Amino acid sequence: MTWADAAQPLRQRNFAWYFSSRFVNTLGNMMASIALTFAVLDITDSAAALGQVLAAHTIPMVVLLLWGGVISDRFPREVVIQLSNVASALTQGVIAFLVITGTAELWMLIALSVVHGAVSAISFPAMASLLPQLVPRDQLQPATR
Repeated sequence: MTWADAAQPLRQRNFAWYFSSRFVNTLGNMMASIALTFAVLDITDSAAALGQVLAAHTIPMVVLLLWGGVISDRFPREVVIQLSNVASALTQGVIAFLVITGTAELWMLIALSVVHGAVSAISFPAMASLLPQLVPRDQLQPATR
């Protein structure tokens, strides 16, 4: 497969927007996770506390992933993604505000991580199932790489 073949789905306007959105979303989540790690270590100086916060995000995400699939099948996927992104931005914004103002406590970070994990579980199936609607069938394989 050549670079031109691999980039062909990006010529589809809707897929280009989807790809850009997914890239920014993933980059933001990765940076937020790193920042949250440093924030928890700064607040508690405890690896166990960091594990609690990370588990608080991961467990709801794994448990609720199937429900996210049901929600993305029952409601318009675009709306599910938009609402999930807003909820994700709000939870991460509140975490950032608490950390910057110096008022963050471990229980607050755990609670907000639970909410963010649930939001991630809802948004992932909707995001994944939207792809086949954005590109022609013959470009589906390059679009998933």
